[in-house]
Amino acid sequence: MALSAAQGANNASGSVTTWGQGGNMAQVNIAISDQSTTVAPAAVFLKAVAGGGFNTGTAPAGTPYDPTWHEITYIWTVKTGPAMSFERAPFLNMPPEWKAAGLYYGPEVAIVFDQPGTYDIELYAVDQFGNDGMTTTTVVVANADGRFPGTDTICYSQTDFNGAPAGATQVTSFAALSSAIANKAGGDVRVLFRAGNDFRSAITSQINLT
Repeated sequence: MALSAAQGANNASGSVTTWGQGGNMAQVNIAISDQSTTVAPAAVFLKAVAGGGFNTGTAPAGTPYDPTWHEITYIWTVKTGPAMSFERAPFLNMPPEWKAAGLYYGPEVAIVFDQPGTYDIELYAVDQFGNDGMTTTTVVVANADGRFPGTDTICYSQTDFNGAPAGATQVTSFAALSSAIANKAGGDVRVLFRAGNDFRSAITSQINLT
């Protein structure tokens, strides 16, 4: 993009880098947290990994500065899947377009999927020179009741187990909860706490001063 200006007898000319236009195709990948037991509601952590094709600076020797974190813009979009109910309304002075559920920014994001289903996520990355890349990934979120039958569920309440899944282990103390988890021999287990109950556990610690 060429720029020229004239005022009276004084002329100036030069060039201006156009942000986000005229760049080359670059490569970006997605690193995703372990999904071996992704059940709703599920928090999934995603990280952008910039590959070749981006034009970024070089970190000064001996510094932890990563130019791919600071000189590339990352935009994440949940393209398909069940409607997401999360809204960012409590944050003040946030641009309206940033409040939309399913839209995220930055090299690392954490997305909460509160409903089971298959979600397609798109990542778009662009540097200040317009070099950009795009990639997608899929997150499958299972239904908790299907993933954890009653026999793999522990319900904790002081007195009320109404509505507990059939076959679930029922406990009334943290000691009993710890024992019930140990009895599962390291297998995956779901623990449900009764809504409205107060759960407290005493912790004893010792500090030695020398």
